[in-house]
Amino acid sequence: MADDFRQFSRGDVISSRFEIEKPLSEGVLGATYLVRHIKSGKHLALKFIDPRYVTPDKGLSRFKAAIKSVREARHDGLVRYGDVGQHKGFIYFSQEYFQGGNLRDLLEEYQEEQKSFTLQEACQIVLKVLDTLSHLHAQNIIHSHLKPENVLIRSKTTGPGGRNILREVKVTDAGMATMLAATGADNDSSYRAPELGL
Repeated sequence: MADDFRQFSRGDVISSRFEIEKPLSEGVLGATYLVRHIKSGKHLALKFIDPRYVTPDKGLSRFKAAIKSVREARHDGLVRYGDVGQHKGFIYFSQEYFQGGNLRDLLEEYQEEQKSFTLQEACQIVLKVLDTLSHLHAQNIIHSHLKPENVLIRSKTTGPGGRNILREVKVTDAGMATMLAATGADNDSSYRAPELGL
């Protein structure tokens, strides 16, 4: 079993509840894994938070409050959050496993293929994101860390010859900036979420 939250391996069991299947990503907050809930067999994403930001002794109550507020907001454009737990001193939370890529992946794919988004494609994505953010704002939740990596996208083609593209869009990491702000971790980046204006 790993002593570093970034080094869990396939088959590792977390809190006697989840079995690691594979790593999914690593970002500013920490590392995310695809896991299987042992009792139900359901696949979930498990995100371990870098201990620089939250530990069982530091910032845990604020972190739990951030997760709870988004969980209660409920919107089909939000990645659903589950429970907060701890394993070997590392804090994690479970969330819906949304299989697909993100907006950054899609932008890079289009750039590589020298393609442009149609107006319909662009509106499909932007309007779904705006609708989700509007719902969050109505619940007094500001995302504050909106970026292409936090816009998850699953695409499928429809119609004759697969000419139409439908994209399911979900926003992730909502509410996490609340926890980061407590540690000053969001001050080391020049990125400013567009929803905050200039």
